Amino acid sequence: MSEEKLTFDSGMQEVLKLQAYGALLLGGIVVLVTVFLSGPDGFMLGLSRAFALMFGAGLGIFTTAITARVVLRSGRAAADSADNPEAAGARGMLPVYAGVVWKLLIVAGGAFVGMVYFDLRPLFLLLGFIMIQAGYISGSISVHARRRRKRRAQERAQELRKRRDHERRNRH
Repeated sequence: MSEEKLTFDSGMQEVLKLQAYGALLLGGIVVLVTVFLSGPDGFMLGLSRAFALMFGAGLGIFTTAITARVVLRSGRAAADSADNPEAAGARGMLPVYAGVVWKLLIVAGGAFVGMVYFDLRPLFLLLGFIMIQAGYISGSISVHARRRRKRRAQERAQELRKRRDHERRNRH
């Protein structure tokens, strides 16, 4: 397999941006709700909860980037061995399995570090991770739906141009 640079397409970049904005929004909401429920003295508690949530969200965003890279590597590995279909499937799946193991180690290790060394609240850490993963799913769906609508609109416009050209030729 060639060592070309793996870059994310615009759709994945958009999903990662949505996840980052979502994490910031969730962190702000957690601080505001904590201050509202606890009064002005709850600001530091809100910040600690928001930090735990942002840490979990960071783990989620990082695993999204790993997933995107795994998909790119898997496609490249399968394409590199396209001359042998049996080997293409096996080589294409190897990065997927390795990616799953890496994601598991990163999430488990990150959660351990966050809870043990940073004394983060597990509920908010997991809430941040889960919300970002939900954002990944909904963001991916919306990006693909937008691409599909754009492609259909382009196809319709091309079909209309063909019809107009055909009608113009028939008039003359």
